[in-house]
Amino acid sequence: MKEVYTTLFQRILQGFYPPDTWLREDALSEEFGISRTPIREFLRQLERGFLVQLIPNRGAKVLPFTADDVEDLYEIRKSLEILALKYAAPVMGIQGLMDLRAMVIDCAQSDDAARNTEVDLNLHNYFIEASRRRRIILTLQQQLVLLKFFREMGFSHKEERASTVTEHLEFIDALCVRDLKKAIEILGRHIDNSKTRALSKLAKAGFGRSPVPVPKTQ
Repeated sequence: MKEVYTTLFQRILQGFYPPDTWLREDALSEEFGISRTPIREFLRQLERGFLVQLIPNRGAKVLPFTADDVEDLYEIRKSLEILALKYAAPVMGIQGLMDLRAMVIDCAQSDDAARNTEVDLNLHNYFIEASRRRRIILTLQQQLVLLKFFREMGFSHKEERASTVTEHLEFIDALCVRDLKKAIEILGRHIDNSKTRALSKLAKAGFGRSPVPVPKTQ
């Protein structure tokens, strides 16, 4: 089921479904061989990400998605993750952080983009959830789902994987010695670098004019 949502999401980003395209439950249900109930939920998830607009008795209309939207997503993510970190830092145990550090190092030599993305998500979700701020957590989870596509694009390149691993380790080490100021600085720089890489790839791919390369659905 998850693959269906991922496919719909990627098709919108690729331009396979241009803005103003109508996505209809019956047609999608037939294409993917599943009932309309999960299709309806997938369309609701896409609407929550402002990728489609649901209109009663008509279906879901694909909305424009631009490089400016991508930039906004990263800026929102940075602000909220820094806020979550401030709440989480006092309650995060050092052993948990050391376990995360070991996981990052273990995955460092893998060229599996999906595995690297999972480790990246685990690290960020660790302190996001430790914040115990329900609305911050829910909002960030939504942002991270939307950005997963761009994160996998980054992890498909060796140099970018290495850079990300370095940033992750610096971030964890700062938290282990309770240097919140340094951790915030590293986190902000890490997300800014991710944004720059994503926008650079979109520019090279001609985002908005031609399809964007998409990682294979796992």
